[in-house]
Amino acid sequence: MNDFFKSLEARLKAQDATAQSESLGRTAEEEKVRQFVSAVVPILREYKGKLEDLGISVRLIAHEFFFEFVMVHLDREVAGFELTTDRHSGRYTINGVFSENGKQYRSLDHGPTDWNVESFTQYLEREINSFVESAPRHRGYRR
Repeated sequence: MNDFFKSLEARLKAQDATAQSESLGRTAEEEKVRQFVSAVVPILREYKGKLEDLGISVRLIAHEFFFEFVMVHLDREVAGFELTTDRHSGRYTINGVFSENGKQYRSLDHGPTDWNVESFTQYLEREINSFVESAPRHRGYRR
């Protein structure tokens, strides 16, 4: 019986150490994401303004650890992306957000994962180009 409890104690200590390490990793990732969001939200606001000047309807929601950037076609179908946490792993990811025939969808791990502003800006521009290319299938893009 004594060996059982020694073994159990060792496993519990190992679990505690793993949990503490994971917690430190999450804290570091959260700080990196907070810095990333604070760097890209002004870019998203600028692009939103310029797109709206061109007649493209854009919805932007942003918080400390989250943002959603969605462009809306004339037929009310949407295309864009969001930064959110994966409910299983707790990792932050950029997922595609789109609709088809009125149904909302998300594609997982859609965007850049390096948390680099330049990579993100390139990704943003690709998403805008994709939206404009798909506009004819959705009766256009102008408001």
